[in-house]
Amino acid sequence: MKKLILLILIIGGMYYGYNNWLPQINSQTEIKTEDMQIQAVNPNEWLTNSNTSYANYFIQYPGDWKVSYTDDSTTFMSADNIDSVVISLQNNNSSISGIQTIKEIAGQQVLIVEGEDPDDGSPAKYILFNLNNNEKLQVRGFGTIFDKMIDTLVINTNQPQVEDSNTTETIDDEQATEENTEDQTINETESDNISGIVEAETPAEETTSEEEFIIKIFYQKDVTDDCSQVIGIIKDIDTRYNTDEVNALVTLTQGLSPEEINQGYTTSLASGTRLRNLEIKNGIATADFNSFLNEGGGSCNMVARRAQITETLMQFPDIEQVIISMDGSIEEALQP
Repeated sequence: MKKLILLILIIGGMYYGYNNWLPQINSQTEIKTEDMQIQAVNPNEWLTNSNTSYANYFIQYPGDWKVSYTDDSTTFMSADNIDSVVISLQNNNSSISGIQTIKEIAGQQVLIVEGEDPDDGSPAKYILFNLNNNEKLQVRGFGTIFDKMIDTLVINTNQPQVEDSNTTETIDDEQATEENTEDQTINETESDNISGIVEAETPAEETTSEEEFIIKIFYQKDVTDDCSQVIGIIKDIDTRYNTDEVNALVTLTQGLSPEEINQGYTTSLASGTRLRNLEIKNGIATADFNSFLNEGGGSCNMVARRAQITETLMQFPDIEQVIISMDGSIEEALQP
């Protein structure tokens, strides 16, 4: 009898334990499976992509995005093949149209162009970083993920050199030296010959091919009652940005060199004036500056500032009209 009672207790204990223990295992298994599904659909971590081929940089991207490579570009594509970010190496002759903004990203002043994707015409933002091998790193994309990826971008100082680039650079350096010497000669000659003309004359001995376009920056000299009278001079142009129009305006805001001041040139632009945006569309250039555009000076000074900016832009064949604004406001720009 005792053995029968003991057997009944053992069987009862096993049945009770089985019914209470099994659901816990099933529950834990379901939770783990659910967690795995969540991680598969929405990865919490981003991965880091390091590049040492066409440029030295690293950038982070979502873990479920695909990455593909060519010799001079890297493409990050979302899992649904809708969003993409493309990083590529560009030469200084590349041209992008759209609203242009200057901003500091990854420790350097960069040019941001808001335009269109060349493949499908959708909105696209281009950010161009200067590299120390005379190339530019272009990052193209649009949207929240693109902005987050840009925040993680780090560009190393030392950039890889393309094969045979040393020979090319040596030739370019020699040509640049010769061109700088010629430009200096032109400036000195012009400073002796210019007398109240609107645009600087090119010396007779200087031969220029029709294809060559020499950028001039416009200043005042021998100021008369005509506040709008400005003179274009040839000088070293800032080359940090991707379009000549932006580089010309940035150079204008940097003021005059001591040599140019000694030659009698003056600028009406206040120190601290900076270009914020430049949009060129249908022949109309809209240049937006910071609040220093209105600093100091009276009405004649404002007329001179408008003339310097306008003439510096109007020399470009794609510009037929110039609109100037300050912090986005056309009405408040150049008000004494």
